[in-house]
Amino acid sequence: MATKCFPFKNTNSPNHMESIEMNSAASISTTQPGAPVHGIAIKSTDYTQLQQCLAIFKPHASNEEWFAGLTILPRLLDPLDETAMDLAYDHLPWKFLRKLLIPSVSDNAKVSESELPTKLLQTIALHIWSGFCAVSRYTSKQSILKCIIPASTILKNAQLCDEVVTLIATSFLHLADSPASVRLWSPEVMSCIIDALCKPSRDSVQPSTASANTLNKSTNDVNTATESGPKTDSKTAVPDHENSHPVQNSTFKYNHKLLAQLLDMLIERNLADLTHNLSNPASTQTITTTLTILDYIVTTGLCAESPVIIFMLVEYLVKIMSVLPIGSIQVETSLNVAMKRLLKTILRGKLSPEYQDLSLSLAALHLRHVREKGLFVDTSSTGAEMHGNARILSDGQYIAILTHMACAEIRVILDQTDSLIQPSPIDINNTTGAFDSKSIEATAKPVTELSSSNTALNLRNLKMLPLCYTIVETIIQYLVLDRGDLSIDILFSLRTALSEAFLAVEQYLLDRQTLYQHSSDILVLDDLYTAYSLKAYSLWIAENGSSSPENLEKIVPLIVHFCDAKLSILDTNPICFMTPILAAITTESPARDTYIRMRGYAAPAHFLMQSIADDDLKIAVLSILLNVVVADHDIISNDSIFIQILDTLMQRTSENQEHSLNNISLLANKYALICMIVRSLKSSQLELVPMASVLGTFSGIFHFVKSNSRPHIADAQHEQISDMWFLTVSALAECMPVIAIPQGNKALWRDELKKILLDGTWLKEESNALEQLVQSCE
Repeated sequence: MATKCFPFKNTNSPNHMESIEMNSAASISTTQPGAPVHGIAIKSTDYTQLQQCLAIFKPHASNEEWFAGLTILPRLLDPLDETAMDLAYDHLPWKFLRKLLIPSVSDNAKVSESELPTKLLQTIALHIWSGFCAVSRYTSKQSILKCIIPASTILKNAQLCDEVVTLIATSFLHLADSPASVRLWSPEVMSCIIDALCKPSRDSVQPSTASANTLNKSTNDVNTATESGPKTDSKTAVPDHENSHPVQNSTFKYNHKLLAQLLDMLIERNLADLTHNLSNPASTQTITTTLTILDYIVTTGLCAESPVIIFMLVEYLVKIMSVLPIGSIQVETSLNVAMKRLLKTILRGKLSPEYQDLSLSLAALHLRHVREKGLFVDTSSTGAEMHGNARILSDGQYIAILTHMACAEIRVILDQTDSLIQPSPIDINNTTGAFDSKSIEATAKPVTELSSSNTALNLRNLKMLPLCYTIVETIIQYLVLDRGDLSIDILFSLRTALSEAFLAVEQYLLDRQTLYQHSSDILVLDDLYTAYSLKAYSLWIAENGSSSPENLEKIVPLIVHFCDAKLSILDTNPICFMTPILAAITTESPARDTYIRMRGYAAPAHFLMQSIADDDLKIAVLSILLNVVVADHDIISNDSIFIQILDTLMQRTSENQEHSLNNISLLANKYALICMIVRSLKSSQLELVPMASVLGTFSGIFHFVKSNSRPHIADAQHEQISDMWFLTVSALAECMPVIAIPQGNKALWRDELKKILLDGTWLKEESNALEQLVQSCE
């Protein structure tokens, strides 16, 4: 903090929220970090009085003398006088001062409770400590830092309307805005801050019974809940702090605001750059610490009864998890189990719109970390799980309600997107899981003039749509992997919700296509709503097919332009998440015909030639191109891009030769595509390919055919690549007559093929293909 301030006694502050008068002998006021100092102006330091005061702290002085010195000292110090501050810091008995912060201080100091109460001793010590915390050059001093743990313990045990909370919270705010922030971001300190935030006011009125029971309404009939979709209640439970103690209540609100500001600052200071420095050992330690803090917040939320406190904690969970690197939470951990239990607890009853957004956000962020495993049904549990006196949702009910909530939200948001906002570039694959409504708002560029209410709605939708799509995509993947533990009624309910949602998505994309067709406006494609809708639609079509092939064909132009465009909204290539739908399109007419006619294959071709993607993505792109050339081999000789693909693949024949299953699949797809291209090229085109590349590539192909034939590898492994192996052998037989392979090489390959034909049992189709290949080598 830029402003240097020391807590002096304040007798004339006009604003109680800025300065709170202390009622002890050490009565002084505390300002917020960075705020101006209110109160008596301090003249130049009287060093004579200061020296006399500091002389009191001689080693053999009585405790009463030390207490008197500590009480007087703040009145003698000018915080802008560095010499005086340093002199005081050097002479203060910091070890004794720390003892005052410990509850058993009366025993250590040999002072009875009746003479000087523990609370007063702690207050005196806190005044001194907080004054030095407000000066930046002391925030890294060990004497200051060693007081953090005792101060946090006091914070945990104090009432939120106590003045000591103001002192500690303000001091922590100063430390949080310094390198000492990392000392506060520890489970021991953070648990105390969280406990303090969760405390009700001493005299606060409890929420009404109807509000308090918002989370106690059991969901006994999942069909009722899922058929009608999520229900909301506009009445949100809010604690009533307006009572007969206005001073206590204003202090309560002020301290709660300080602690909330502190928690936000600690999250920002300790996690802001976490995803950019994952290789740093300090980042690993920060993640470990953060997971422990998350575990404590979740556990506290499970123990809380007030919806206000529960959803305050949920909000902090969302803030922390949105910047935590994806995969930090492991499925096997207690944190994953507790978080799922918390979600099943808060989703069991009616929710206000604000609480529903928080619930969906937490569920989506949870699933980003643990993926579909976060939805697996626990078959080992017996009987209904309870939270207090109420049942929580079963795993099946949780999946059903979560699906209906997310699907309903998607339909509503897509219906509200008449006005578009363009935020800054995003990674649609969500490698960090981060979202920040402030950054979206700061970089948003409205395409059309928006009212303030529409702007707020769009900003909210921009945050919620990706999260809801995350939930829906994870549920689709879960249903592909494991649906045996769900009842028929729940499966039907899920299918209904998903189908209705993707009918809305499909209609939205049809509208986008119509708009782009008439306007050719790149902003129709370069749009977050379009990008996330296409990503989810891609997965849905790949797993479930289109309910209307005609609609899918109409959307193909939008997909082709989207994949081929340079989009500022994304910092990743659209091909990275569009391969599922491209594979589906290229396997069926009439969508495939439209795709080929529009040269939709150019985008995956360029991606393959330029990308260093992982094996799975390369295999997906190769499969798309194989679908294209199998469907229409005439385009190979008519489009020069296939010569470029051939040249690229031949240069990569030496890559990925390890015999892992994934790499074998990659080689199988690569060699199949090479053979399919070569067999359809004209002689004049083949002459452009260097003979050395041809010979090296086809030697590798023959080695692949031999080493991965049925007699040479396990049947299970051969079955994984049998289709590509068969396609490669068949296409290779057609290539041999058209490429100028030396006769010596052909003879060698022919003899090897004859030998493997005699080595084992073959399927008829495979042996026929091999015999044709042998004949082509004659």
